[in-house]
Amino acid sequence: MPNPIAKMILSLSLIGVVSSVLLADDDEKLKSKVSAPANTVEVGDSLGGGYYVDKHLVQRSESLKNQLLSIRKKIRSGELASSDAIKRLEEIESKRSEIAKAIEEQKVLVSAFNVYTKKETIEVPASKDELVIVTGDKVRIRPWPGPGIKCELEKIIVAKAQPEDSEFDEIKVVHIGGSASEIVGQTAAERERGEAEFLASEEGSKLTDQQLANRRTFIQEQIVRPQQKFAPFQGKECAQLSLTGLDWQEGNRQLSMEVNSKGGGGTHSFKWQRHAKLTIYVPKSNWVMVRGCLVGVDISGIESNLLLTTQ
Repeated sequence: MPNPIAKMILSLSLIGVVSSVLLADDDEKLKSKVSAPANTVEVGDSLGGGYYVDKHLVQRSESLKNQLLSIRKKIRSGELASSDAIKRLEEIESKRSEIAKAIEEQKVLVSAFNVYTKKETIEVPASKDELVIVTGDKVRIRPWPGPGIKCELEKIIVAKAQPEDSEFDEIKVVHIGGSASEIVGQTAAERERGEAEFLASEEGSKLTDQQLANRRTFIQEQIVRPQQKFAPFQGKECAQLSLTGLDWQEGNRQLSMEVNSKGGGGTHSFKWQRHAKLTIYVPKSNWVMVRGCLVGVDISGIESNLLLTTQ
């Protein structure tokens, strides 16, 4: 019979472990509260804080914007003649341009954290089948003569103090060569061989005719059809590149930034601590596939067939 006291001790130990994890996530190094100049509001964002400017400039800009909307409404309803409307619109647009220029000139950066960067360049071999698979968002891809693939990585860490080199090392480009079957699936021949082996096994031989039919339908609809677009990569050697270290599971953490202005406005935002800018230079290739594409795609000048997927 389990010892209730031992169970209680184990429960308390687990609570201690959970508490230590929560405390680690609640680290004061991840929080910052600063003051902006008095009577200012935020007009732009930055990795370590935001840009602030006199609130009266922003209020005037908003007032002129509302006037533009009102005049356009009157034009649509026929309340205002075209000649009068054009003159009034030009006057307001001129004033808005002046204020926009003043805001740009007068805004100040208020930093809750510092931004530290480190650059790294690596080269990896291209695949013999001239196939490239890139996994990541906001990745830039450009051409170059080769013969391999060059990666220029700018690692960015937002923090109160200079990070250790080991923290930058967590952001990296991972290269894998060989088959990419886990990503692109198998060729028809490979699937048939695998299916024949399964059906000859003890488990496969027990399937009824109906179960076999259901299995064939599942394979066709859930495996073969979704992977058809990856056919040029199946059964071939691929150069696989991925950017790691930016996910929560990989150690990236959220920063808490609070900025307040006496008599003005304030913001409380949460931003990731780690960021990266990656440019991949590829030689002439048969195919380049980019996986992710949810945040942005920046590809220019490459000599290759191109496949973009959100998978």
